[in-house]
Amino acid sequence: MPVKIEVTDLKPIGHGMERPEQVIVTRDGRVHASDKHSAVAEILPDGNLRRIGKAGGEPNGIAINSAGRFYVGLSIAIV
Repeated sequence: MPVKIEVTDLKPIGHGMERPEQVIVTRDGRVHASDKHSAVAEILPDGNLRRIGKAGGEPNGIAINSAGRFYVGLSIAIV
């Protein structure tokens, strides 16, 4: 049976992130997104961020494998 979600049920999370282009929710409920300030940011239950890695460019998206390792797609400016 479909679950009805109202817009008023939603709340913003991940304050302080820049360019979060991909969001991943792991099986254990952790929420991650790409973040310009790092490579990946985990959005903690209290709303704080745990930044993971350095992208070396601007992340365009992320993926995670079964071992919990992230893959980061980068946008790199060539001048």
